[in-house]
Amino acid sequence: MLPEVERWRADTPGCANVIHLNNAGASLMPTSVLRAITDHLQREANFGGYESADDAASAIEDAYANIAKLIAAQSRNIAIVENATVAFFQALSAIDFRDGDVIVTTRNDYISNQLAYLSLAKRHGVQVHRAEDLPSGGADPQSVRELLRNPKVRLLAVTWIPTNSGLIQPVEAIGEIAAEAGVPYLVDACQAIGQIPIDVG
Repeated sequence: MLPEVERWRADTPGCANVIHLNNAGASLMPTSVLRAITDHLQREANFGGYESADDAASAIEDAYANIAKLIAAQSRNIAIVENATVAFFQALSAIDFRDGDVIVTTRNDYISNQLAYLSLAKRHGVQVHRAEDLPSGGADPQSVRELLRNPKVRLLAVTWIPTNSGLIQPVEAIGEIAAEAGVPYLVDACQAIGQIPIDVG
């Protein structure tokens, strides 16, 4: 075993108890995370929630700055929420969909995102159009281009790396097409962050 892997395992108490492979859903906490949470709870128990929040303000600012650095963004453009599904739903809710509007997506979008599209179709009459796949897998950029010619398209949404396969969607090429068409582009990148370099620009 590589020395850094041994060090990481030693710093993650749960590794002594289980073989845990569900890291995309919720990984085992390293000691630093466990300590940060328990220390904050102790502070809240002894000094109050608002006072503890004030004490943690600089650490929170650092978290926003570090996330921004990770994805080449500005910290003022970062929002931290419970999970990617909540974030995706909040982004969808920013669009005032109307009957007949179109969402263009792929055949491989995350299931929670697909359920959101179905809900929008049922509640608001939104149509969901899915791009054709390339023979090698992943959305065909030319199919996306053709679908975006529809003037009723309000959103292009793509899951960069679906949770149930090794597929990596060509989000940069698809993003260029969205920019050319003037269509808002929503990327679910939760499985990509930390795996491949990301520049949101």
